[in-house]
Amino acid sequence: MRVIGIDVGGNGGICTLDGSGEIISLIPMPKNGTSASPSDIYKHVKPLIEEGNTFAFIEKAQAMPKQGVSSMFKYGYHAGGLEMIFIALAVPYELVPPKTWQKSMFVGTEAKQPAKVRAYQAASRLAPTLDFKASERSTKPHDGMVDAFLIANYGIRKFAVVSG
Repeated sequence: MRVIGIDVGGNGGICTLDGSGEIISLIPMPKNGTSASPSDIYKHVKPLIEEGNTFAFIEKAQAMPKQGVSSMFKYGYHAGGLEMIFIALAVPYELVPPKTWQKSMFVGTEAKQPAKVRAYQAASRLAPTLDFKASERSTKPHDGMVDAFLIANYGIRKFAVVSG
């Protein structure tokens, strides 16, 4: 089994795990210039698909406070494009609201900390040797890669509950 976790934003990430939770791939959202590129996402995801044995968990796009109409349209358009990639590849997927995967994955983190800090705490607990940096030049963890990793792990946990 393979599970793909996706943080949808333009600064999001894509993580693919095998059934035991080992990382197959973890990358920042592919971009063409400043925008996420559906064709590059498709090219990255397609070779990772095991026919009939892959499931994707995509963070559900939703309106955010203080976001402009244009940026929210772009965000929603991108999220719809991601869904279409998995439909085209015949990969079943589930849209997961942020609060849903965070409730599961943030157990044991410092509740008073911001979500980004809690996400990194949770990811570091699962993969203590991984620094989650987007490149060698990066100085801090990539939020989208951290979230994608946690979303994929949420998927692994969900499958364990269903099959266990």
